[in-house]
Amino acid sequence: MKQFEDQLYKILGQSGFIKKDDLESAYQSAKELDKPFSDILIFRGLLSEDALGQLIADSLKVPYLSLKNRIIP
Repeated sequence: MKQFEDQLYKILGQSGFIKKDDLESAYQSAKELDKPFSDILIFRGLLSEDALGQLIADSLKVPYLSLKNRIIP
């Protein structure tokens, strides 16, 4: 999981989507609290779940599809 969080930190840093200071603070808090980095970003309101999914999909060069309003049988 640590590798994913490091990659996410790098992706967000390169994207400029979040200010560097906010990004660094959230990253350090995640380490100190032993919580997922993505959870800290969402909890602080720095990033929505959809925006996070879209950034990850873009970095992997795959389409993003939100399943929020879908019923999966």
